[in-house]
This record gives sequence, C-alpha cells and structure tokens, in this order.
Amino acid sequence: MHKLFARRAHEFTTIREFTTTAECIAALREEGRTIWATDLSQHAVCLTEPALRAAAAAATTAAAAANVEPNAPPGPSSSLTSTSLTPAAEWATSVVPNKLAIVFGTESVGCTEEILTAADLRVYLPLRGFADSLNLSVAAALVMHELFHLCPEAIGEMSDAERATLREKWFTQLAVGRVQTRAEGKRAKDVQAKLTRVRKKRKEMSSLGGATGLGAGAVSVRAAARAVARADVGPTGGAVVAVGGVHDVSDLKAVEAALVAEAAAIEAGRWAAARAVVAPHLANPPAVLRDMRRPDAHREAFVGPSVRARNAEHWAGMAAVAHSSGLAVGEAQPKSRREGGVGDDPATATGGGGE
Repeated sequence: MHKLFARRAHEFTTIREFTTTAECIAALREEGRTIWATDLSQHAVCLTEPALRAAAAAATTAAAAANVEPNAPPGPSSSLTSTSLTPAAEWATSVVPNKLAIVFGTESVGCTEEILTAADLRVYLPLRGFADSLNLSVAAALVMHELFHLCPEAIGEMSDAERATLREKWFTQLAVGRVQTRAEGKRAKDVQAKLTRVRKKRKEMSSLGGATGLGAGAVSVRAAARAVARADVGPTGGAVVAVGGVHDVSDLKAVEAALVAEAAAIEAGRWAAARAVVAPHLANPPAVLRDMRRPDAHREAFVGPSVRARNAEHWAGMAAVAHSSGLAVGEAQPKSRREGGVGDDPATATGGGGE
C-alpha cells in the first residue's frame, strides 16, 4: 500500500481476519448480513437499480412458488440468480439490504465456489467498451461508490454510540503523532536505536553460547549500558571494557529490559497527551466535512525534482505544484539533484501527480 496515495487509510478501517472461508460466512450469518459476491458469470445480476429490483421481484415470485417466507432469515440461495431471502419490505424502499456483505475474489480467478454457493446474490458492475474486467482495487472502489449511489442513506449510517467510539479512537490516533515535542521525538528515536543495537549484540553473544566473545575483557551491566549509550557496541571480535566482574548474555537482557520499559513509558506518555488534547473535541465534535474539494494550498504533487524541472513550462501556474513540498516549478536545483536520484523517473508523475 503506497502511503503517499492511500494516506494510511487502513489505519481507519475496521479489519477482521478469518482463518477459513467457512468461518467468515458463519460470522456474516451470525450478524444477519446478506451476502453478495462479485462475479462475471451468466448468473450475476447487474449492479443497477432496475436489475436489482427485477431480481428481487423474481425472488419473491420464486419464494411464493416454493412456499418459502420472503422474510426468512438470510441464508444461502440455491439459484444464485436472485436475492430470494432478502426481506421483501426492505426492497420496497432500497435495493441495497440493510446489512450487506460484499465479497471480492482474487484478480485471477474471482470468488471461490464456497463463497458463490453461500452468496444470496452474484453481482457485477456494468462495463462498456473493451474492458471486460477491472483490477481488484478499482473494482472494489467502483462497487462501493455504486452502492452508496444506490443507497445514499447508508452514508454515515451508524448509532450515536458507535460514532462516539470511532471519534475517540480516530481523533486520538490522529493526535498522537502531533503532540510529541522535538526533544521527546529525539529521545524516543534514541531509545529505539539503542534497543536495536542491544538486541543485535545479544543475538551475537547468544550465538557464541552465552560467552561475551569480545576478546579482552567481558561485559557487565554498567559497561554494556555505557557502551550502548556511547553507540559503541561493536561487532563480534571487538572489545568492550569490563567493570565489576564477568557476566554473560543476561547482562544485556537487563539493559534491553530497561530500554523496553523506557520506550513503553514514552509511548504511554504520547497517548495520554493525545487523549488530553482531543477530549474537548469529543465533547464538542467539529462539523462533518462534506466538501471533499481541496484548497489550493493543500494540493501536492508527488514527483521528483527532475520531473518538475522537465515540466516547468507545462506546469507553470498549476496549484498542484505551486504549493507542493520541495522546489517550486522553475526553481533552480543543486547540481547533484539535477544529475538524477530518487524520484527522477518520469514514471513518478504517473497518475496525475498525486492529485
């Protein structure tokens, strides 16, 4: 996942993993969800309102002929060509079930037979032109967009309690990376660097059977701590001055434990500070952002300096590059950067420059 474009959206998505497909299906049924599976077979129904309503009508007719209650709890459909077990009253107001699970398969083979058999309906996106299928990420985005188009009332639909829980989680998560001072950030970075060195040294010593293996002298708790602080825990074969007798790997374990505790304390402090900062906003949350257009000052192009330079004339005056971090279009570059480097590949500009 490219963090520049995805904006770490996965951190604000509820993700639940299952060991098997059967476990996933069982969980969806337990929550009372209707299952729709994306499919390109002749059994699939087009994801449009007329097609879905026609499928619902056919399902109601088939259910009546089979003497099945249309309002029966969700369960697998044998025909897979209709939502025969979707509550009839629900279809009267919306073509999208109240509790829906939409399933996507892999790009190569699609959904498994197990999912297709369990699904209440197979659906597909209406496509035109030469494209008969889409990349998985594109298909997922378009299906979600189409579902919200078919059922706009689903946007932001949740209980007040769930909304409050998400606000507390997300506001704190957003604030935790911003409450730390520069000095606190440096301290946290130093502790992690020391911890990395200690673990590397302990691993080296353990591979030698627990002995120091450091030539002259041995390691004590105090000497190891000083070595880590001075960043001079060297590679195996070097020498660390010993103070206070001979010790083994357990000495570095003690140093490691102290550093782990310090890192945990720093992290706990960050989260405590973040919770304090967001508390007023939880009691009085800001207005919901409905306008997703960007102010020009917030637009940014993720391209390298050489790409900027080559396109300076074509991009002159464009907001996407005028306010981007780094050099402005047409600004002189240091010689070392003009000669190439990370981001200089023209392919970097693909996708509209990050817009």
